[in-house]
Amino acid sequence: MKRSPISLQGERSRRLAEWHAWSRSQTQKRAYQGGEPHCEAGVYGYPCKTPDVRTEWAHLFGRGNIIGEPWCSLPEMTMQLCPTCHQTIDRARDLTLRGVLRWACLLRLAHRHPVVDSTVREFVALTPFADSLGYQQGAIDCARACTRLLVVQLDREALPELAPNW
Repeated sequence: MKRSPISLQGERSRRLAEWHAWSRSQTQKRAYQGGEPHCEAGVYGYPCKTPDVRTEWAHLFGRGNIIGEPWCSLPEMTMQLCPTCHQTIDRARDLTLRGVLRWACLLRLAHRHPVVDSTVREFVALTPFADSLGYQQGAIDCARACTRLLVVQLDREALPELAPNW
């Protein structure tokens, strides 16, 4: 009896690969405005030490540990960062930078999807920005609340508007 090899990539992974490619391209368009790639951390007042190197696609809210796919890979919830800034936020070396970038993502999400605008505004008003851990937790709680709203508002028929290949 002939057996077929085990697939290294499942159906969900193949579907998400298309979504990731689309989302990454949207994020790159934003980061490459003006023709030159730039680390988006510099846009929010943090001097990037390596602004002229390649950028990487960074998930600001994890990939399943904070909010799940496909929501954590929305162009609004990701950024193009230089490797230094990407590692800095992934390894929690600068919590203030990570907090600023996460809140920037949430404000972008509110701008793109008005259904979450009032939720983001409410969390901004309640978040203790002076407390680094409260600042982080406020962004995480806000992202989860926004995701719940988007799931309710956007059914599977509306997802193609977000990503044509989803």
